[in-house]
Amino acid sequence: MNAIGFISFLLAIGLNVVGLPITALPHPVPIALFIFWFGVLVVGLPLWGLLHVSDNILGFLRRG
Repeated sequence: MNAIGFISFLLAIGLNVVGLPITALPHPVPIALFIFWFGVLVVGLPLWGLLHVSDNILGFLRRG
């Protein structure tokens, strides 16, 4: 996952440097990148935050 994110980030920067939008890539690639980053931002980050909040609350309740 980290490698895919890093490569897609570099790809987007490289395309921006030469003045091309991400949609200049072959057809399924922009859709796949959108789905990947949508999943990371909309699904992954909230779940990661929920994990840390619940871990802190449960850890606090176990200690007390």
